[in-house]
Amino acid sequence: MAKKYWIQKRANCTLQNTFDKILSVIEIDVERFNQLEKDLRKGREFEFCKKSNSNALVKEINPETKSSMLDIPNIHINLQSNRIEIREDNLLRFVVKQKWNTETLDCDLKMENAEIEECSSIYQISQRAIGDYMFLDVDEYR
Repeated sequence: MAKKYWIQKRANCTLQNTFDKILSVIEIDVERFNQLEKDLRKGREFEFCKKSNSNALVKEINPETKSSMLDIPNIHINLQSNRIEIREDNLLRFVVKQKWNTETLDCDLKMENAEIEECSSIYQISQRAIGDYMFLDVDEYR
């Protein structure tokens, strides 16, 4: 049944749409993290900032003052012409690419760095982009 909608699905299989979906999930995940009990998040709080149609970042903020934690790197999500880059400040962590799959009639996503990793879920991209950043102790992450 769902396969009859392949035309619309293929038309939506663009890098911009993929980028927008990633940002939506990351924004929600940051909000959910901040809603955890204080001890579960070790007193930490993060902010999602969409800078433009091609750039966003996640940064740790001081829970009392809501100002940036200057000694903690930020996670940048950047839309490039042929890929989406996930960076920790200037360090490229991984890239995301999308491709129409003519066999499954789905928009396949790949995360690439030293190894190529198939990705079945936009949520895996969010987890890889911000999961360790938010859950590791600050000293472990630096």
